[in-house]
Amino acid sequence: MSMFFGKDKFTTRRQKNLFKGGGGNSNYDYGKTIYQDLAETTPVSLGGTLAVTGQVIGTGMNQLLGKLIGANMNVTTDQAIPITRIGSQKYLITKIFVTNASTSLTNADGGIYTATSKGGTAIVAAAQVYTALTSATVGLDLTLAVNNTYVLDNLYFSLTGAQGGAATADIYVFGIVLPA
Repeated sequence: MSMFFGKDKFTTRRQKNLFKGGGGNSNYDYGKTIYQDLAETTPVSLGGTLAVTGQVIGTGMNQLLGKLIGANMNVTTDQAIPITRIGSQKYLITKIFVTNASTSLTNADGGIYTATSKGGTAIVAAAQVYTALTSATVGLDLTLAVNNTYVLDNLYFSLTGAQGGAATADIYVFGIVLPA
């Protein structure tokens, strides 16, 4: 069963004009008829799924900019968080969220930086603790240390103190891609 109605479902003159782009009094008169628009779409049946590959990026709206799935919470080395955007557009980080801890993070602390080796600017301070992450279902909003715009392709997660045993967590970076 398709989500689109057939033309036989439109019985009044106004409905028919709206359906086929009859011009003049139509609310749909943009140079193409709705028949042409429907021919260019892929109908999705009820109960079906529509797959979108990749990440949809727009400007001026809060969205997921990058993620690090399975961040190792037991090492103090750099772990890159790739940032996705179109070209080299500036972005503003609005939130960094950590969740899905594999174990209770009682000892891990550390920050997120603009360069490797805890260099550049500390977006999240080195003193950030993760003790609130007691299970996979708990989330933690990290405290942002600065409110700058960036054009970086990667941010770097680097712990100051390791957990002391095998542990992972997922890190999500949200922000706004600024229009050029």
